[in-house]
Amino acid sequence: MDFWIGTLGIFVLATIQILIGGWLFGADNVMKEASVGSILKIPSFYKIIIKYISPAYLLIVFISWLYQKLPGYIDILRTNTNARFTFFFIIILSAFFILLIAQANRNWKKLKI
Repeated sequence: MDFWIGTLGIFVLATIQILIGGWLFGADNVMKEASVGSILKIPSFYKIIIKYISPAYLLIVFISWLYQKLPGYIDILRTNTNARFTFFFIIILSAFFILLIAQANRNWKKLKI
């Protein structure tokens, strides 16, 4: 559980957040939001880092990890019942959170004026 949530989960969430922030929300909007109430001005080159460099780096690291480690974890899932239970628990928990986010998004759209 520690590996799936504490290591892989944090990494996947960071990748999702940088993709949503840089591409869906927009790097310009991220920069505006980050500078609200700030005394220091954030350098403009961070837009490039937010939009291109961070997602590329995270995706390259993730794909490299999958290439190296995924076959071993699949073998563990085949043979270890506890690992299988943990994996399916994480899948069910993830599905719950995705449904929760979808419902929150629907409610948010209704409240928009």
